[in-house]
Amino acid sequence: MLPPAHSRASQTGLIARKVYAQMPPKVEYSPTPRGRSLEPVITALKVWGDANVTLAPEVSQAA
Repeated sequence: MLPPAHSRASQTGLIARKVYAQMPPKVEYSPTPRGRSLEPVITALKVWGDANVTLAPEVSQAA
């Protein structure tokens, strides 16, 4: 059974799941073209986070 996040991503066409008929069981996940289209968005979020994480030291102290 897929973890909930993998299941939703697979159902929405963001990732492809390939099951191999072997022992022990093997499953591979890979991004689909639709999933890869999110790369610029994810990269932009990372860049923003990297630039802004040092601006909020009180957040790291609260954890």
